[in-house]
Amino acid sequence: MMRLQPRIDAATCGAYETSGHVTFWFEIVDGKPKLSYGAHVPTGSAAAAIHVDRKPVHTVNPLYPAKLARSPNAPKESLQIAYVAVAADGAVTGVTLAPALYYRDFEPLLVAALRQWKYAPQPSRWCAEVRFNMALQ
Repeated sequence: MMRLQPRIDAATCGAYETSGHVTFWFEIVDGKPKLSYGAHVPTGSAAAAIHVDRKPVHTVNPLYPAKLARSPNAPKESLQIAYVAVAADGAVTGVTLAPALYYRDFEPLLVAALRQWKYAPQPSRWCAEVRFNMALQ
């Protein structure tokens, strides 16, 4: 399963539109079909300074959607990726979610939880990538 991620502006921690293209192709490797892809990064694009190494000092776990918990066809777990804008004082000031594959019911619960997180103070605002494997317990 593949998920295309939006480009994230590290200064605002928000998604932005940019030109570019993704190419998919099929191959046979060791006698088995394989799907490959490549993304063209526009000229002049630099890697964003999005932090994955800073740990929050206070977290709130997102709830699993009640509607999905009752459904026998719902996933038992779902990978969700969020980009969190953090103020210099460590407060979360914004949340940008990567598109969910099928179940958008996770999104408002994830945003509500992330807005309650707190990080250690830093000299300036910054952006973090947060990954959740939301599982039905």
